[in-house]
Order: sequence, then C-alpha cells, then structure tokens
Amino acid sequence: MSVSLSSLPLDLLLQIVNEVPRLEDRKSLRRTCLLLGDAFKPHVLSEVTLNIHRDNLNPGISLLQAIVNEREKLNEDSVCKHIRTLNIYSLSPAYFLESAVDFEERLRNLRYTYEVEKQSRRWSKAIPLSDKVAMAERQLQSLLKPALGSLDYLTAIRWRWHSKDSQWTLTSILECLESHNFHRNIKEFTFTYCPSDTHIPILFPNLKHLRVCSITGNLSEADLKKLVQHPMISDNSQLTTLCLSKVDQGYHPGIFFDGHIPTNISSLRLNGLRLASVETIIRRNLTSLELGSVMFTDNASWGSLWDILSLQRIHLRNFAMCHNTRSDYMDKMLDYFQSYSGLESFSLKGPWWYDASLYDVYAVRFYENVLPMHVNSLVNLQIKPEFESKWCFGVDNVDVVRRCKRLRSLCFKVDHRGLEPDINPDLWTIGMLYSDENGRMSVPSGSGNGSSYPNLVHLLLEMISSDLHDLEKLTLEPARNPDWAHDHTDMLFGAQFRLGVQRRLRTSVESFTHNPYNEVLNWVRVYVVDEQVLTLRRSKDGVERKKQEKQTFWKSNRITASVIQKMSRMVKKKPSSESRRK
Repeated sequence: MSVSLSSLPLDLLLQIVNEVPRLEDRKSLRRTCLLLGDAFKPHVLSEVTLNIHRDNLNPGISLLQAIVNEREKLNEDSVCKHIRTLNIYSLSPAYFLESAVDFEERLRNLRYTYEVEKQSRRWSKAIPLSDKVAMAERQLQSLLKPALGSLDYLTAIRWRWHSKDSQWTLTSILECLESHNFHRNIKEFTFTYCPSDTHIPILFPNLKHLRVCSITGNLSEADLKKLVQHPMISDNSQLTTLCLSKVDQGYHPGIFFDGHIPTNISSLRLNGLRLASVETIIRRNLTSLELGSVMFTDNASWGSLWDILSLQRIHLRNFAMCHNTRSDYMDKMLDYFQSYSGLESFSLKGPWWYDASLYDVYAVRFYENVLPMHVNSLVNLQIKPEFESKWCFGVDNVDVVRRCKRLRSLCFKVDHRGLEPDINPDLWTIGMLYSDENGRMSVPSGSGNGSSYPNLVHLLLEMISSDLHDLEKLTLEPARNPDWAHDHTDMLFGAQFRLGVQRRLRTSVESFTHNPYNEVLNWVRVYVVDEQVLTLRRSKDGVERKKQEKQTFWKSNRITASVIQKMSRMVKKKPSSESRRK
C-alpha cells in the first residue's frame, strides 16, 4: 500500500525535518513541494545573515525590507516570527573585498610563514559610488533599526563589527539591544570588532538572561576589568559560556588578567591573556576549555593545570589549545587525556617548539594511546602542528582516524611530499622549496608524483568516503618545513613554501574528485586553509554510467576487440618509409 507525502500527519513531517541537520539539504527539500516548503520554513528561516557589501547588496537589503514589510503581520507566516539567530558580518554597501588575484599577488611578496598566516583579503571603498550603491546606503539607514526592532523572537545575535561599517551602525544596533524584548529573550551575544588596532569603548547593554557571552577585539586591561564586572556577566546566574579574547597582535605578551570568573561558568574560552594562576580558570563544573595564546606568569602553572584537572576528576568534553609551552608538560597533558573517554571536540594548534628527538615521539603517543580513548565520542577534531611531522595526517595514523565514525568536522595539516605538483611556482624558488622533487619544472613533464611518497590528500579523501559518512567539513593546511626550524631559511622561503603547498593541496583535492572512479561524499565541504575547493562531485553510479557509455560507443560503431587487435598488428608490420627506400 503506497502512502503519498500529502497524507502524512504534520507531526511526522516535523520529525522528518528534525532528521535533516544540514541547512543546504533543508533548502533543497523545501523547494520540492509546497507541503515540505511549509514544514521546513521555520527551520530554514531560523538563522539569517546580513553580509552587505558592494558585491552582495541584494540579499541583505531584501531581507531587511521583508522584515519591515511584515512586522505588522500577526499570522504564522511572518518572517519575523521564525528568525531566532541573526549573524551580522558586514554593513557597508560602499566597500568591496580585494580580489583573489590581487590577494595572491600581494602574498607573493611576503617572506615569513607567519606573515602569510596573518593575512586576509582587504576591504576598499568604491570611489565614486554608483547609483546602486548609493541607493543601498539609503535603504540600509532607513531599514536597519526598524527591522531589528521587529525581531521579537530573536534569541542569539552574532555580530562582527568592522570600522568600515560606520559608527552609526554600531550605535543603532546597541540601541536596539536596550529594548525590553531583547533584554528578555536574548540568550547568546557574540561580538567581535576589528581590525586589530581598532579600539571602541565597552558600552554593552545589560542582557540579563544571557547564557553565552563572547567578546573579541583589541581589549585593554581596563576593558577586561569592566567586562567581568558588567551585570550581564557578574550578576547573571544563567551565564554558562564565557569568551574573552584579545585579537592577536604579533609577539604581544598578552594583557594581564586576574579578574573573577563567575562560578557558574562551565564553558570558558580565553585568548591573548596573561593569567596570574591556574585557580583563576578552573571550576568543578567545567566541561569546555579553550586556551588560545594564553600564558601564565609562572610557567610551572602549565603543569599545575593538568594536575588539578586530574585530581578533581574534571573530564572535559571540549578542549582547544594553542600550544606554545615547553615540551616539559606534554607528558602531563597526554596523561590527562588518556585517563578518560568522552571528548567531543579536540583542537590542538602546535606544538610550536621543535625538538627532532621528541616531536614525533609525542605524536605517536597521541595517536596510539590518547585518540583511541575518544573515537566513539569525537565530533570535531583539529590537529594543527607547527611543523611537518607525525602529528600531520599520514599512513601511520589513518587507521585510528577512520575509527572516529561520528566526526562532523576534521582539520589536518598534511606533509607536502607526494602531493600533486605546484601548478604556479615562483620562478626564483624552483628546485629550492620541496623535498620530494615534485615541483613543476623540477621533474620531467608527465612524470607524475614521486614514487616514494603517497599522495596523502588522496588517502584522506578515500578514508572519508569509505568510513566517515557523517563528516560535513574537511580543512587541509600546510605545515612548516622542520629543516628550517632553527635557522634563517624561513625568512627567505617560508611564505612561498606555505603558499606553494596550499596550491598543491588544492590541486590534489581537484585531481581526486575529477577522477570518475573515486567516490566523494556530496555533502563534504573541503577547504584549503579558509578557501573552499569547488570540486566536481562523482559517485559510484557515475562510474557505472561512464562504463556503460563506453560500452555503448564501441557497440554502436561495431568495433570489437579482435578488430582492434588485428589493426594494431597490421600497423606494427607495416614497413617505415626509410626501410622501403632501402
């Protein structure tokens, strides 16, 4: 007995909706029919984004206009009633991002590795303004405040304010946050201001029912003290997640912080700070801890951190660290994570130090003893060592990684040896960057990959296709050459080595996905650093179709294998023109 979709009860349709976690899949299903369109509408519109700039004017302006037009509606179809999360990335119609070509050309003039890592595409103002941009500016000024004021059901705001967005946008949004509805409903407030040299006064509203508060920017020591004393943090018993992050400014030692962190905090993220003691951050109810470029006034505190976590039996479910400490405390860190199971997210950036006798030893211990303890619970895994080593993805750790069946996000650095050749090398560095003789023009044309090294990107993609079926995002990054760890070669070739390996990573992804005999899961988004690789997706069905097409072609042309063989024998026997002359 067949059952039509239209006959399914609403409760069952909503259950189907809840089983579709990916937003793109929800959008696709919503377009299939009116019934699913209505069922998916609240889920698709629950999170919206304002990213308004010269090359992306219409989506954001149209959204604001729709909200303002429907703010008087009381029916269930009103856009305002469905929006729960608002992301604000850009509010500057007159600005545009630097092109990818210009950005790459600028990077080619850099020398140090760290210079490349800190670069991003720049914003520039369009001069003169076109009529379209001028109209968008006027529309934004008239629509922004009334539209935000209509979002009575908003529970989360994630806001990235840039100096290009103008002071009036900052003032308008902060004024909206002072309204009664925002005070009552907002549960998450994430605010980032940039660039790193921008400083603005901390004048945040008292959002009394916050559960998540995250502030990132060019914070001063005085700003930090004001923040932790702000009522939305100090007098809020519902607050469970707190992030205080100073934007990285090179070799700045971090701003000193000895303020009181509320005892109800279970998820703590700190970055760019110098802490007086471990006791400042440890809580018995702590489940998530992120320490990015954090230092202690006493280096021994790093050892105390792991001792206290172990003694108090605090088993973190989420952990992230930018590891710049000495090797002395690596054993204690690995001991701690080997002592229990249940990690859901693990991110390690580093180690930054390099000791040829220890670097790989700790990596082997991590993959053989630590990671197996958490393969049944990990959802997010990021391993980003500073140098090419056994910390990177490779044949030694592929088997334990494939056991992490629940992974949804995976980030690895990859050794450059064995990757596809560099398609666009710097002429003055040819033959100097790579140790696998696989750079373009350094090996004969058509020689392919170095036979002694496997292509680790291909190995990783094969493993994902066969074992990690829940994965949604894969990020690949290059690591530094360990041969340059203790000399000045990095100042000559570091930046170009990193950029060249990035190109080789991208080419390796594309060569794998363009092969019709390789299976790639359609929903996996692949990034090289922070740029998505647009790949040609194929499946086993596509491979079979390709085989059938070839068979049909040969049959239709009545060319059999025996005929081809006879023709080839005739060609071999046919004498050359020179022999005929003789």
